Amino acid sequence: MLPIYNLFETDEDHRNLSYFAAIVSVVASDGVVNEVNKNALSGLADKLNISENYYSEIFKNPTKFELKPLDSDKDRLVFLFDLFKLIYNNHKIEDTEIDLLHAYSIGLGFSPLMASKVILKSIETFEDENETNDSFEVIKKVI
Repeated sequence: MLPIYNLFETDEDHRNLSYFAAIVSVVASDGVVNEVNKNALSGLADKLNISENYYSEIFKNPTKFELKPLDSDKDRLVFLFDLFKLIYNNHKIEDTEIDLLHAYSIGLGFSPLMASKVILKSIETFEDENETNDSFEVIKKVI
């Protein structure tokens, strides 16, 4: 049986919910979400167009909105870059959001160094309007 949200949401909405739920899952893995992280998550929710209802629902059970497993480094890189595209859509990324994305990148299986490289390259790409927004071009520069 399909979850209710699959019946009413677009693919983009579902993807945003999945991205957000995955990040919440990592941040809340120790059972406590501090105020700084809560504020950063709230900002991410706004940028990903997560409604208050879904926000609450995700905090209750983030696994309800699972992502399909990412089997390769390339898939993980594409995932992170696409997540940055969503976040940067008319918004600048906040330092606290970078911290969340770094923790999530490590949770995906990247080393801390590789997570930092991907995040820095993504930020450079979106802040430089002359750069391409093609995931694979940016990924080639990171690898």
